[in-house]
Amino acid sequence: MSPLALVPLDDKQEQEHVRDSGAGLMSPLELPPSSAYDGKAKRVVDLTVRVEKIGRFPEAHSGFVDVWKGVWKDVHGHESTVAVKVLRSRIGDPNPQAQ
Repeated sequence: MSPLALVPLDDKQEQEHVRDSGAGLMSPLELPPSSAYDGKAKRVVDLTVRVEKIGRFPEAHSGFVDVWKGVWKDVHGHESTVAVKVLRSRIGDPNPQAQ
């Protein structure tokens, strides 16, 4: 099933915009069976102690997230460069317009 079939758009130009923007590409209907949840996952592992942030500023950001560059060390001490997505909260922000 195409992602466009899930979005009722009347205008042909709107349909092309949604298709070209990539909206809906991660729809569960579009994922191959091997990448779908298999029910075996029991818990999320906290990797905080194994990741070290690189730099003073995020590599990228949007309205609600910052993406930081970091280094992850596995249990054997091997290092890998990783991207860490951090959700940004405006709760408690002294600027009421930001909330």
